[in-house]
Amino acid sequence: MKQLTCEMCGSTHLIKQDGVFVCQSCGCKYSVEEAKKMMIEGTVDVSGSTVKVDSTDRLNNLHTLARRAQEENNSEQAQKYYEQIALEEPNDWEANFYKTYYACMQTKIANLGTSCVKLSNIIENTFKLIEQTTFDTSDETNNIVQKQMAYLLVYEKCIDYSLLIVSNMVAQKYYDLESKINFAKEHVPGVVCLQVKLGDVCNRYGLHKQALDAWKASTAFFSTKYSNVFNFIDDDDTKNPIIKRIQSLDPEYKPESSSGCYVATAVYGSYDCPQVWTLRRFRDNILAETWYGRAFIHTYYAISPTLVKWFGHTDWFKKMWKGKLDRMVSNLNAVGVEDTPYEDKNW
Repeated sequence: MKQLTCEMCGSTHLIKQDGVFVCQSCGCKYSVEEAKKMMIEGTVDVSGSTVKVDSTDRLNNLHTLARRAQEENNSEQAQKYYEQIALEEPNDWEANFYKTYYACMQTKIANLGTSCVKLSNIIENTFKLIEQTTFDTSDETNNIVQKQMAYLLVYEKCIDYSLLIVSNMVAQKYYDLESKINFAKEHVPGVVCLQVKLGDVCNRYGLHKQALDAWKASTAFFSTKYSNVFNFIDDDDTKNPIIKRIQSLDPEYKPESSSGCYVATAVYGSYDCPQVWTLRRFRDNILAETWYGRAFIHTYYAISPTLVKWFGHTDWFKKMWKGKLDRMVSNLNAVGVEDTPYEDKNW
């Protein structure tokens, strides 16, 4: 069946009045029989005072196409189908979230930070739409479970996206390290905005573990004593509210030491061990003596805390780095860099 459309002006806003359908745009009138012949799309209900179009089958097809595009990692097609669904079903949480999510997935490198802010702006409304959605009318318990699953899905997608942005920052190739640092400095605030907003919304909806994880992820960008790269994150007015959020759920939490050597510490299990002492000496006494060495240190401390926070506990991460670090430490020891207890320099 098809949608009722005025032949005079093309409007689809026709209302039944005194036994006929009246176009609210041009005033043209149609009998019930004429209305039935004019239907052009959808199943039309002419029994009430207002024409209603049943587009259930079309929306189901669009959902199928959108989810298939998701599975194929086709962001452009997924965005297109979800936008069509959202136009007809403005309260569909899935369509409203994914039309923005997949638009962000197509963002240009220059707009990485902005895309994070854009995604952060829809989190709260997405959770509200999920809360208002009835997933299962016959079983309230199952309905609650499905809502929780939807909340968690949105959480995971946002965390995955922030990780993707960080990975893109790490992968960017520049002719000089200063450009790489400036690139990261420009986009990191957007990543932090996404993580903090995600934590705030999760906390309001009772997902306290997820809120804590999201907030803690944002602290990976706090500057260290070796790297004042991110002035945004070095600002106490930014850092302290995040720390307070974390401590509201984890009273024992203390900001991590800014001592550094994140990857080596994760691999060897301690900041104070012969291998890490060797690497710290190399950092302070050799790398830090040149401008390009200092640039490398700044880049390392700008990015490695996040990588370690997300991957440092995994076996594959440690295995991937251990061989490289073992060889590096061995070579440094061979040229005279000691592996005895060491106190970091302040520079």
